[in-house]
Amino acid sequence: MKAFFDHNIEPFVARALHTAVSPRGDEVHALVDKFPKQTTDVDWLSAIGSEGGWVVFTFDQRILRNPVERNAFYDAGLTAFFLKPAVQKQNALHRMATILWHWDKISTFTSMQERGAYWLPQNKTSKFVQVRI
Repeated sequence: MKAFFDHNIEPFVARALHTAVSPRGDEVHALVDKFPKQTTDVDWLSAIGSEGGWVVFTFDQRILRNPVERNAFYDAGLTAFFLKPAVQKQNALHRMATILWHWDKISTFTSMQERGAYWLPQNKTSKFVQVRI
């Protein structure tokens, strides 16, 4: 799985997760490690969509509400996990642990789904809930 972390999640979270999951062949990249800081959502969505195979992690619900960003996301054919507000409120280390708890489920889930948007829950036993695009 190739995971891409939007700028609103601390880059060290992506880097630490990469260290943890790269031995199994997964990749994790922070936006700032792949694109200039001023890159717009539309631009990076289009770029990683054209590369294919990326799973996006973000807080940014504007992607769901802003028609231009929503269309860019849809056209890119990506799968995204939007962190629920309870996860967003966690400190960065807890947020990283929450994502790691779900990693195997996310990997399995995304291998069966071509595209879509889902809420990433806080609890280990909670299910992913689809977000309407």
